[in-house]
Amino acid sequence: MPTTSSIYGWPLPELSDEPAGPEQLSELGLAIEDTVAGDGVITWTPQWTSSGSPKPANPASITGRYRVAQGWCDFGLSMTMGGATTGGVGIWAFVLPFSANAGVAEQVVIGMLVEPQVGLFPLHGLINGGNNLLYAYAPQGPAMYYPPLRQSDGGANSYIPVNAPGPVQTGGRVTFSGRYLVA
Repeated sequence: MPTTSSIYGWPLPELSDEPAGPEQLSELGLAIEDTVAGDGVITWTPQWTSSGSPKPANPASITGRYRVAQGWCDFGLSMTMGGATTGGVGIWAFVLPFSANAGVAEQVVIGMLVEPQVGLFPLHGLINGGNNLLYAYAPQGPAMYYPPLRQSDGGANSYIPVNAPGPVQTGGRVTFSGRYLVA
């Protein structure tokens, strides 16, 4: 009898209550695993952080949804800037619901910076293996160099990729969606 479940490695109890005890608990564990690995979409509130101090704070809203199936996490998250939003110091990151598979060095997802008065700017998210942080990067210039997305000058409402013409104002959004390997 296996001591862990095949998909997530959850422990399967081994009891001495023969014959039905261990079988029933193993079935229960597998049923829970099937529920988590099923097609249900789960709502979560992503955390927004940065590599420096102070940390970013007070987004007008930040929402996320995810689904785990067959070792993959499909997700979407969106953060809207508000009048009291501050961007903190350093590279921006979003905390994902699960850590990425440690056997894959990096995984990449796509995103968009939406500035209602200016336009749309592509973003890429990098998830390091064994980590649950999505780091945000914005392409710059024709060479397509990807500097980190961060607050530009330490002032309020100053969220800017290097290629954007100005800071994201109240109502601007950072959105990511994608799939990453978790098992």
